[in-house]
Amino acid sequence: MLGFASCSDDEGSTNPTTPGGSTMADNVAGIYDSQIAVSINGNDLQPSNYAVEITKSSDTEIKFTLRDFSITDPSGMTLDLGTIELDGVKIAKVDSAYSFATVDTLSLAIFGGEPLPVPIDFSGSFTDTTIDANIDINFGETMVIVVDINGTKRGTSEGGDQPSEPELTMAQEIAGDYASNIAVTINSSEPIVSENTVHITAVSAEVVNLALNNFVITDPTSGAEIAPGDIVLENVPLMRDSLGISFMASDTLMLAVVPGMDPLPVPVEAMGNVNGDVLDAHFDIDFMNGAMAIAVEIDGQKN
Repeated sequence: MLGFASCSDDEGSTNPTTPGGSTMADNVAGIYDSQIAVSINGNDLQPSNYAVEITKSSDTEIKFTLRDFSITDPSGMTLDLGTIELDGVKIAKVDSAYSFATVDTLSLAIFGGEPLPVPIDFSGSFTDTTIDANIDINFGETMVIVVDINGTKRGTSEGGDQPSEPELTMAQEIAGDYASNIAVTINSSEPIVSENTVHITAVSAEVVNLALNNFVITDPTSGAEIAPGDIVLENVPLMRDSLGISFMASDTLMLAVVPGMDPLPVPVEAMGNVNGDVLDAHFDIDFMNGAMAIAVEIDGQKN
């Protein structure tokens, strides 16, 4: 459960309604285009831009969300912390600002390991248009990460100009569902055409999961079904090139050839790119050591 560093009556008001009739949570809710400065064990890293989401939990409580948060240290090593979400954060009116201070324990993973319970200290303040916040992420004696957030609510600015959009990561750019035309050949046969949806989900700034679920091929001549099922490639790295955002991955998946058959280890290779909202991809599925080679051409449009 989230804790809150309480304030005495002369330090701040917890009256949920402001003079305009809206609640404190209503006043601070929004998306904040933010510059985020990070230090690891006291060593400052290059600042980066993120969109911070503040949503209303109750009249006096908010939910803070920082999605797909990753840190790259000077050696080039990337720490993928995923989405940091703190719910039920109490806010109090202090003069013309809104303050908050809370502690929580989140399940976070680093270096690809298993998620661990990690203490989080979160404190700061809002004005009607800005957030100034600090997150301490304490991995014990191993690592302490300090995150400083300075953001402006989207659609407002103190100078009258609209704030610039935060730079999206490659994974955020291409994440989504792609309605796709799929052409399948089996051992260089005539293409079998069908429709399906390819799902791309962000894992970190430059890594995604690719999923082609409920994949079934029906032979138009015999009516026989080949049903590999869900084809999911995890932790696929991305790179930006002349084609857009490209990917290449290979893995061995447990897939079934026909319904009711026990799954077998099957090598799967995938390559492709996303340019704007268009997905162009190719999967090779090698059943039975080449006895059945399935090639899948995917032409998708983001929904």
